[in-house]
Amino acid sequence: MELSASGDAQAMEVKTRFENIQNQIHRNDPEGLKKSILFEREIIDLASESFEFLSAQARTDLERLRDDRNRCAHPSFQSETSIYQPTAELARLHIVNVIHHALSEPPRYGKSLVERICSECASSAFPVNIADARHYLVAIGVGNPRPVLSRAITDALVFSMFDENSQLYRKKRPTFALGAMVEIDPEVVPDRVKENFKKIIPNLAQNNACLIIPIANIVPPLREILTEGDIVRAIGSAQLLDRDKRLEYYAYATEIDAFAEKLIDEIDELGDEDFGRLLNFSSNEYLVEMAIDRFISVRNWHSANEKYNQFFSKILFDLDEHQLGGIFDAARNGDADLIGSHAFHQMLRDLDEAPPFDSDKLAGLFDEYDLQQYL
Repeated sequence: MELSASGDAQAMEVKTRFENIQNQIHRNDPEGLKKSILFEREIIDLASESFEFLSAQARTDLERLRDDRNRCAHPSFQSETSIYQPTAELARLHIVNVIHHALSEPPRYGKSLVERICSECASSAFPVNIADARHYLVAIGVGNPRPVLSRAITDALVFSMFDENSQLYRKKRPTFALGAMVEIDPEVVPDRVKENFKKIIPNLAQNNACLIIPIANIVPPLREILTEGDIVRAIGSAQLLDRDKRLEYYAYATEIDAFAEKLIDEIDELGDEDFGRLLNFSSNEYLVEMAIDRFISVRNWHSANEKYNQFFSKILFDLDEHQLGGIFDAARNGDADLIGSHAFHQMLRDLDEAPPFDSDKLAGLFDEYDLQQYL
C-alpha cells in the first residue's frame, strides 16, 4: 500500500490485483477464490524478489509457515494411522516469525515515509553528521530502499531546500540526510542528485546560489557537475550574506578544492579576528596551513599573543609532528618572534597537557628544540 502510494508501477499493479480479488469474493464470484489461492502462493515471492522486502532468512521462515499452514488446511497422512499434528512449540515459533518479519514492521516505503523524513529534517533533533543521519534512516526502514523510494526521497530533499514555501528552505539538516542517502544507495542517489541540480542551478536566484556551497561540501556528487561559472556565482552569492553566515560558507567552501582556489585572496585579506571566526566552522587542512603561515609571520610578542588568542589556539590540536616542527624551526631561527612571548609559553603548556599526537614523539620534539625550559 505504501509503496504504491509513492507511484511504483509494479506495486500499483499488485494492489489493483488484490483489490479486484477482494471485490470478486464479496460478490461471491467463484473466480475470486481461485485467484486468491494463486495470490497466496505468489505473495512471498513478490515480497522477496519483486519488492525486496524480505531477507533470505525471513523468506525461509515464512515459506516454512506457508508449508505448515497448507499441511494443516489440507490434512495429509504422515503414516497409515496418523495425520499431521504440529506441536505447540512449532505453532508459537511461526507466530513469532510472522510478528518479527511482517507484523512488527512499520510501513517502510511510500509517500508517508518521504514526508516523515522531511518532517524530521526540519527538527533541531535531526543529526548533523552523515553517520548519525544514515543510522536514523536505516532505523526507520531505509536501509535497503528500492530505486523508486531512493529517487522519491532524493527529489523531496533536494527541491524542498530551494522551495520558499517548504519547511526545509535554506536548512542544513536535509543536506546530511541527502549525504546519508548517497551512502545508502550509491547506485541510484548520486545520479539523481546530479540530475536534479542540473535543473535547479540555472534557475537559482542570486541570493540562493550560495546554498550550493554547503550542499556540495556534504554531498560530493554535486561537485561533479559544477562549472567554474557556478562556483563563482555561488561565492558571489555568499558575499551578500551577513558576516558570520558568510564566514561559515567560506569555511565549507575551503573543503572543496575548486572553491578554495577561488577564495585564497579573499581569505588572505581577512583580519585575524574574522579568520578565527572562520575556524569556528572548520579546521580543514587548507585553513590549518593558512593559520600556521599567519602565526609564524609575527614580528613582535604582542602580535604573537593576539594571533594565538584570536585563531591559532583553535587549530593547535589539529597539528601534526611535521607542522609543529616547522613552527619550532621558525621560532628558533628567528623567522617568527615567538620565543619569550606569552603565546609561545602558553602553546607549549597546552601541548604538554594534551598532546595532539603520540606523547613520546612530542617529548622528542621538545628535546630536539630544547623547549622544556619554557614550560
